[in-house]
Amino acid sequence: MSISILPAGVYATPTVQSNTTTLEPSPSPCYFDPALKECQPTDGSCPPGFSFNENAQCIPIGECPEGYGRLDDDETGKCYKNSEIQICPDGYITHIDRECPSPPPPN
Repeated sequence: MSISILPAGVYATPTVQSNTTTLEPSPSPCYFDPALKECQPTDGSCPPGFSFNENAQCIPIGECPEGYGRLDDDETGKCYKNSEIQICPDGYITHIDRECPSPPPPN
């Protein structure tokens, strides 16, 4: 049996296919809900591959998992489903329930 090291923010989740069990990587729950207890720092530090968000919770560093993204001006580090995200005409990324910022008035 061999043990493989997974990238930061990835957990191994067992899956059963026919008669065999394999480990498939699944993203850390801290991508989707940084307020979870398991996202709290240990002894004031985040584990390797994680950093602090605005609420002093540990979030995975780097891109969100496929099909998810982060919002502009959202310092929680939460990853939202792409279906919950809108890209405004000026490129600003926000939640679909929020309005895009108004463009600046012409000079």
